[in-house]
Amino acid sequence: LRHSKDLQIQKSCINACKQFQDLNCAIYLEPFLKSEHLELRVAAICTLWNFKKYQARLQPFIQDILINPRATKSVIELISILGLKKQKYRLKEFFKNEQQSVKLSAALGLAKMGDSSPLPYLANLLIEKSADIETQICNYLNTIPKYLQEDFKNILEQKISSYIANIIQKTGNNLSQLPASELLNFTHASLILNL
Repeated sequence: LRHSKDLQIQKSCINACKQFQDLNCAIYLEPFLKSEHLELRVAAICTLWNFKKYQARLQPFIQDILINPRATKSVIELISILGLKKQKYRLKEFFKNEQQSVKLSAALGLAKMGDSSPLPYLANLLIEKSADIETQICNYLNTIPKYLQEDFKNILEQKISSYIANIIQKTGNNLSQLPASELLNFTHASLILNL
């Protein structure tokens, strides 16, 4: 952790410390609270947050990031991981953003905080978008509350069924008329529905 200059290795080590839940790790993490690299500061805050005695001391570092206008992704990460309920309104604002990566991060953060409003959007992304986005959503699903996981599954099933029915109706049950990209989406949707 102290010897590597690689940001990803440092971030992975900081995140690994979260798994140990050992207060003795805190001494090694404190210097990262003042790192010039925002992602390392966020990782250190999120790891140290697990120790109640640090939560009050972390407030200035959290506020510093929350007021940074160029730290959108970090703000979303802090609000959702730390469960900052008073800041949840900001996730709703970010969810309205036109930039898909911001909107997706905000949607995942809201879902993690128990908000069902972004579930239809996430279901649509699973049906229509790339494998990268699908992987990101699927990896995040286990962090949302169980009751929302069930709601999401139901919404996804409804949307996929509707999507498949529309395609079948559009082609008159002759799928060979579909362009290759739509056929791929149809097949993908069918596979998701059968999982």
